[in-house]
Amino acid sequence: MRCILLFILISSCNLFAQDLEFIKSTDTIYLYFDKLEKYDDLHLIKKQNEFIENYTYQFPDAKALYFEVSLQKPYNSKPITISKDFMDKNRNKIITIDILHKYNFVEIQSALYKPKRIFYIIDKSDFKRKKIILKKANYIFLPQIII
Repeated sequence: MRCILLFILISSCNLFAQDLEFIKSTDTIYLYFDKLEKYDDLHLIKKQNEFIENYTYQFPDAKALYFEVSLQKPYNSKPITISKDFMDKNRNKIITIDILHKYNFVEIQSALYKPKRIFYIIDKSDFKRKKIILKKANYIFLPQIII
């Protein structure tokens, strides 16, 4: 019985590490954003004006991950419309709130920061029938300032 529990514990830790290692190694990351999904300590915030859309993942220690989608020319990129099958085919490249909840802010931030990495936002409020809209986003990297 102890061996089985030990095996389950070790294998689950390894699966989490594989998620993070895969995120570090890929060049394109898709962020699934659903305002209705939330944990008590991790909040999703979307703010929009005529120039930009801001997507924020707020962690419990007041730290946050910021992503920005430009809506004005020449900085905006045309949204890409794809089928919902994309979600199944690229499940390992999509970061959900569940993955963010598994790790702390520093681990996620270090995994996401990589020069020339491309981020796309998949906003559930933009789903239309069997189509998904991908919006190219900029990751606003704010390094930690230690005083």
